[in-house]
Amino acid sequence: MARKRGVDLLGLDLTAVGRYEGLKFGQISVSISSASPRSVVQDLLPEAQRVCYVSNTLRQLPELTVEVT
Repeated sequence: MARKRGVDLLGLDLTAVGRYEGLKFGQISVSISSASPRSVVQDLLPEAQRVCYVSNTLRQLPELTVEVT
């Protein structure tokens, strides 16, 4: 999103932390930090989340197929 809008994100750092609940993650938290102003990063989030493959996959679980060949 930043690139599409012509925004340079300075010192971008993302951290993801998950909490196990049995054999799966019960919670995943993502922390974003940047040297860019907080408002610039926050303004990009809604559109970035809308088109994010990872966020969309986690929101609506995909069909999982396991095959032994």
